Amino acid sequence: MPTFELKRTWTFTSTGAGTAVTLKSGSPLEWTWYLETPGSSLSTATVRLETAWESTSVFGTISSAISLSSAAMQVYGSTGPYTCVRPYVITLGSTATVVKIGVVGV
Repeated sequence: MPTFELKRTWTFTSTGAGTAVTLKSGSPLEWTWYLETPGSSLSTATVRLETAWESTSVFGTISSAISLSSAAMQVYGSTGPYTCVRPYVITLGSTATVVKIGVVGV
């Protein structure tokens, strides 16, 4: 059986949706999401992970709101397969907040 691997990262400095990644075929079944708020004590955020049939569809929720404290990382695992995925930053602690989100699917 062929193995499909996806690696993608997003960097946010404001709220909103990340660019969706659409998978044509052979979507990974196991997903690991890395959510990080590097930097100062003001770097807090709330993030939601989303999926859809395609990038122009209505997105549903993979995870409810994940709260990130300052200078911290959280790891979130989910099971697919998903056709299209994206992170969505709901809130930021300040305008200086940077949120880095990565996903690996195998």
